[in-house]
Formats: sequence, structure tokens, C-alpha cells
Amino acid sequence: WLDHGIDSWVWAAVASLKSLLLSGGRETSTVTWYSNMFRHFFAYLTERDGMPKIMHPADFSPLHLERYIAWLQKRGQQSGWHEETTRACFRA
Repeated sequence: WLDHGIDSWVWAAVASLKSLLLSGGRETSTVTWYSNMFRHFFAYLTERDGMPKIMHPADFSPLHLERYIAWLQKRGQQSGWHEETTRACFRA
């Protein structure tokens, strides 16, 4: 996901995952699952469908969160996901 205009997000995600792993607060399998779920959020950040691209984590607002949830629900419906799959992606 580097070089897609969201490098600061990628590095923040790596730092967060590394911190979770090193703290011992989460199982390795859980942190791996979290890392795999970032692909959905990164896809949201890089898709061009009229929504503003959020370049840096500091720019993230409640409005962006609402838009991400709506995007994730729409993507889930288009992909035929079970509703719980959409929730799991969001929680991760």
C-alpha cells in the first residue's frame, strides 16, 4: 500500500500493529487478522468515487468514519458478504 498516497496511514498501521504485538496484549493470530483487515480501510482511502481522500491520520474526522462505514456496508452488499463479515471488518 506504499506509494498510493497513504504512506502515513500505512506506517501508522505498522506502528500500531507492532505495538500490539510487542505488548503481549493480543495473540499473534489476532494481530495478523487486524493487519489483513487493513486492506479494506486502505482500499477505502485510495478509491476515487467522489469522496475526499484522507492523506494523514490526523485529518480523520467523524464524518470520514461515517463515510467509511457506509462504504464498507456497500462493499459488503456488492460482494455478498454476510452482515457479520462487514462488522468484523469494521471492528478489526
